[in-house]
Amino acid sequence: RIKEILLLFFSTALSLYLSWIFLTIYLFSDWHGPSTRFDSELGWATIASHTGVKKDHQFTTNALGFRSEEVDFSKDQILLIGDSVTWGSNVGNNEDVAYFLDKKFSNYQVQNLGVSGYGIDQEYLLLKRNIGKLNPRLIVVIICSNNDKINTIKDEAYGKSKPLFIVDDKILASFSG
Repeated sequence: RIKEILLLFFSTALSLYLSWIFLTIYLFSDWHGPSTRFDSELGWATIASHTGVKKDHQFTTNALGFRSEEVDFSKDQILLIGDSVTWGSNVGNNEDVAYFLDKKFSNYQVQNLGVSGYGIDQEYLLLKRNIGKLNPRLIVVIICSNNDKINTIKDEAYGKSKPLFIVDDKILASFSG
């Protein structure tokens, strides 16, 4: 009888512990990072009009979710698209590449469409979603040779689902498997 009680106690304690881990990781923590949320098309996307802090660096997103000042629709834009390198992981608002380019090219507004962890497929879909809202004069795709290939050829990244594209008879197609 004592064995059964001990077994019940330990199995209950283990179940509670595993439930606590699940809740901590998936429900009570940031979904992908301190600046993102679940997105059914992209896997995850930045949170619009959001201010956060990561490693003592403040970051802000505009109403469209870009890490830039609010869009000035009277200007043509230079769009930067990419992953964490473009986003500016571990740097503050006045330290990412878009900030410095925006200061350099005063006739244009530079918009940072980077999202940490994105593959080229997600970058394409994000650009497709937003290009009609903007006045792009130039689009710069920033490739991170360290991980972009890996993040593009799979239907998950960092334990999160994401889109996957394949080339079928020379046509780019979405794949759901």
